[in-house]
Amino acid sequence: MMRIFRTVLCAALLVAGLCGCEKDDVVRTDLLEGVWNKVYPEGVVSEGFVRWTFQKGDDPSIYGNLNVTVSDVFAGDHTQNYLFCVTTIPTFINGLEVDSLSSYPKLEVVGPGENRPVLAVYDILKCDRKQLVLKYIGFFKESDPSLDRDITLKRQSK
Repeated sequence: MMRIFRTVLCAALLVAGLCGCEKDDVVRTDLLEGVWNKVYPEGVVSEGFVRWTFQKGDDPSIYGNLNVTVSDVFAGDHTQNYLFCVTTIPTFINGLEVDSLSSYPKLEVVGPGENRPVLAVYDILKCDRKQLVLKYIGFFKESDPSLDRDITLKRQSK
């Protein structure tokens, strides 16, 4: 009888412990839309800011708009307009498949215009209500300097 009680107690504690666990890195691409500010590493002092603004298109299968604003006390403000899409299919850069083993969704940043060249590709490591973490996968030859490599962004409060 005591052995059954201990077994049931251990099973209940195990279930209760697992139910309380949450995955640290949440990827909710449905929360991508909005305004995000770059988080600088501890100890780095910035004389400006970098802001990424995502706006979904009318049709989710079509590109949305991404505006990257770089504000610098010395160089002034600059906003670059891009298109973006989120995909889970393997990404090709310069004809070569890149990082096909990654299970993370991809953020493709695309240049405006008729040709719509893919300028940068990121793994979306985390996207929740507060934080967006992007890991660089690849850039094309002439990528825009407004696009950072690895970047952590914090949602701008309203």
